[in-house]
Amino acid sequence: MITIVGTNHTFDISEPIEFIIKCNWPDAVLVELDDKRYSFINDKNELEGQLFEEKKLEKVSWMYRSIIKHQNRIAKYHQSYVGSDMFTAIKIGRFIGAEIGLIDTNIKNLMKDTWIEMSIPEKIRYFLSTVIDSVSIRRKNKQPSQLLKNEEKTMVKLRRKYPTIMKKLIDERDAYMAKQIKNYAKKFHNMVVVVGDAHITGIVSLLRNYNVREIRFRDIINKNRFNNIRSEIWNDKGGNNGS
Repeated sequence: MITIVGTNHTFDISEPIEFIIKCNWPDAVLVELDDKRYSFINDKNELEGQLFEEKKLEKVSWMYRSIIKHQNRIAKYHQSYVGSDMFTAIKIGRFIGAEIGLIDTNIKNLMKDTWIEMSIPEKIRYFLSTVIDSVSIRRKNKQPSQLLKNEEKTMVKLRRKYPTIMKKLIDERDAYMAKQIKNYAKKFHNMVVVVGDAHITGIVSLLRNYNVREIRFRDIINKNRFNNIRSEIWNDKGGNNGS
């Protein structure tokens, strides 16, 4: 069984992630990180501290910094920190003795390539959006339920507005992470995969021949839906023995 959990990097959903991993008791926990981002966590004593501290972003591209700074502002408002989902997955994975797998590509290099490939109009649109986001309290303070309204329409709009960004940061990473999951599946039969929810559809579509259970971010933040998921996991003996 491959349980894929869709998260949001700026909201604290530590308890649901902990429950899912502990109750599935996987052989491996795979996370949407590369070596560099993982080292930010690994260097912390007892896994304390946030994943993306702005002082560590001095040597990365402007585009990467702008994204992380925007996420940090949202996370701070919600009394969380960027990467708390990955932090929790690694912490609990280690606690139960699971192998920790890093399945994302080098995001620092990918950001550089993305900026180079973007057209001038797309760069201008992106730059203006960062300015608007930095001063817009309304956008910064969105609740999860607001973010998920018209989710499909939002993705279509983003693909039209930022075709290069969506291709490089979503589609190419989906393909890369799906390939890594397949590689781990040769060794492990019971795995929990924790990735940003925007990657779920693409990754799952590339894992058609595998036994996959999806747990979406929208289900985690909905009390009734997550209660159903809790019951399913408790009663699903197959999820606990890896069949």
